[in-house]
Amino acid sequence: MRGLRFFLALYLSKAVRRGIDLLAKGRGTNLPGAIALKIDPQFLRHIRGIDPEKTVFITGTNGKSTTTGLLSRVLTEAGYRVISNLDGANMTAGVAVPLLRSCSLTGRVRCDYVVMETDERYVSRIRQQIPAKYLCITNVQKDQVQRNGEPGFILRKIRQAIRPDMTVFVNQDEPNSCALAAEADTVVRYGV
Repeated sequence: MRGLRFFLALYLSKAVRRGIDLLAKGRGTNLPGAIALKIDPQFLRHIRGIDPEKTVFITGTNGKSTTTGLLSRVLTEAGYRVISNLDGANMTAGVAVPLLRSCSLTGRVRCDYVVMETDERYVSRIRQQIPAKYLCITNVQKDQVQRNGEPGFILRKIRQAIRPDMTVFVNQDEPNSCALAAEADTVVRYGV
């Protein structure tokens, strides 16, 4: 239920974002979102106007930003209003910022599509608050070993985000992402 915490988070983080834009345009890709989530940990869940049927998460080790940029551009060029985190801030606070930027003072976004790059470790956390019908998995490779360990760890994290009713896009040229195809009823395989 939305309440005082949500609106306090919304107004304060909008003010912080505005201040950052005045002082250092293009900076502050996480701070307003971090403030909103600190005040209301369920901030993303309380935003109105997000249609799960038109929400796409893009995750994986490599290619997330490129894929997010391409899809956002295609939809925008087709005349749709798209909310996306094209600056690459892809953890929970970074996903909150473009939504926050597009939010009205009543906490509603007006858009046709939400296309979000999501860090592979955070995609399940983000999906808990923003249901998404579509998940694109670019690849799952050994990367940032000190943070992520082996690819099996990341596969488990992504698997937690997949629901049977989702449409999952997997890179057919990369075995780890293909292994996740069994988790959803509808799978689209792609390759380059």
